[in-house]
Amino acid sequence: KLKHWYTTGTSLYSSEIRIPTTDFIPNSIKHRSRLHYWLADRSAHNRNNGSIAVLETTDGFIADTSVANIVLVTRQGDWITPTTRNALDGTTLQRARRLLQQHGVTVVPTEFKKTEIFQASEVLLLGTTGCIWNATRLDDVPLGTHSEAAHSKWLQSLWREWVNMDVVQQAIDRSIL
Repeated sequence: KLKHWYTTGTSLYSSEIRIPTTDFIPNSIKHRSRLHYWLADRSAHNRNNGSIAVLETTDGFIADTSVANIVLVTRQGDWITPTTRNALDGTTLQRARRLLQQHGVTVVPTEFKKTEIFQASEVLLLGTTGCIWNATRLDDVPLGTHSEAAHSKWLQSLWREWVNMDVVQQAIDRSIL
């Protein structure tokens, strides 16, 4: 799975399952019921096996996926991610923000809707399982204007330097065919 994520990217699908906003239950108590994610991913798998659901809040803002935070690089070069009002503040995202900040890039928490994902130059996914990789499709529509995934590769190189290991190459070399 990781080899596929790194070499061809991940397909995302919108889900009819919504995550409640923090107006109902605050994120600070780390409640995030996994049932929302499981139901949404099941729906995504029914549409395209191996895809991941992107979840929205009940008020229509992008939250995250079951395995990763979402980071958009806009066509203007800004890096944005959903606010912690809408998404969990994942550990991989936290570390990536620090690495990027050391290189003069700020990841701005922003409330945005699905249309902005389609307009992004690049869509990155950051999570414990895969570290950093790209989403290349959403609802069967290609994503990003930069097919070479330059921002993702750059952030992967910063990660590689930080952990002193090439997690991407390791996954590719050790994959079972």
